[in-house]
Amino acid sequence: MLPSWLKRLLGILLLVTAATIAVKIPRPAPKPPLPELPASPEKLEIVRPDARLLFQKSGDEWTLQQPLDYPADAETLKLLFSSLSSLSTDERLTDRAETHSLYEVNDSSAILVRVWGPQGKEPAEWLFGKTAPDFLHIYLRRPGRPEVYLAKGVERDALTQPLARWRERRLFKTDPADGIHRLVFRREKTALELLRASDTWTLAGKTAETSAVENFLASLRVLSVEEFIDPPASSDTKKFGLLTTKNSLEVLFSSGKTVRLDAGEKDAVQNRYPLRRNEEPSLFWISANDWDGLFSGLQRLRPADNRK
Repeated sequence: MLPSWLKRLLGILLLVTAATIAVKIPRPAPKPPLPELPASPEKLEIVRPDARLLFQKSGDEWTLQQPLDYPADAETLKLLFSSLSSLSTDERLTDRAETHSLYEVNDSSAILVRVWGPQGKEPAEWLFGKTAPDFLHIYLRRPGRPEVYLAKGVERDALTQPLARWRERRLFKTDPADGIHRLVFRREKTALELLRASDTWTLAGKTAETSAVENFLASLRVLSVEEFIDPPASSDTKKFGLLTTKNSLEVLFSSGKTVRLDAGEKDAVQNRYPLRRNEEPSLFWISANDWDGLFSGLQRLRPADNRK
């Protein structure tokens, strides 16, 4: 039987050994407290090395305010906010400021993203660096802090998309409840009028099949821009054949809103038309297949006994 003093000594040695082992066991670095994305984003800023993009929400609509004033693409913003909400970190890589440029999280290379909620409270903000070698992660830093983390959930390509991807590209973006009441397509000496009276559609004075008309209007609502022509280039209407035009589409909605598209001279090389919408400062390139297809589709709505 061991003496009591030896038992006490062995107990102390066991405690010291356990403590030493516990200290030496590697522990993962604590994950950073990532900012919480506001439940109802009202404002978004993306500062890239090549551009600053600023978005503001009014009601249910988002508008791109910088570098120009134009309706924003809601789907692109929705995907970005979804990515930010799923953002997480796997590990802390360093807290040495001199290594920031290696991960492109330094101020001159990183992409700064800020999101504000209602009442203009302090924004949630992140600095995104380059994509990691595995193409599944991105390097992340919090503004004003030196730690660099390996993160996932956001792709750098989503933040560096060209400006056109952040702009609404549909030419007839309206509330689905705001139905089309009248449509007139003029081409040279031909004018086709599609008119709605209650639940009946007529074309060239003849009743048109409702399901066929609805399919045609569905294609109209997704008619989209290929490329934007912004000022000052868009001011040269003569260059684009828009001084006078014999190729136009005018749509009257139930709300009283009217959208008129004038097509200029066709670019035969790239097979597209320049369009002017109402009196907006920007012009648009649209596929000739889409534009000509609309006119052909409207012609096919005419009853067989009235086609030319």
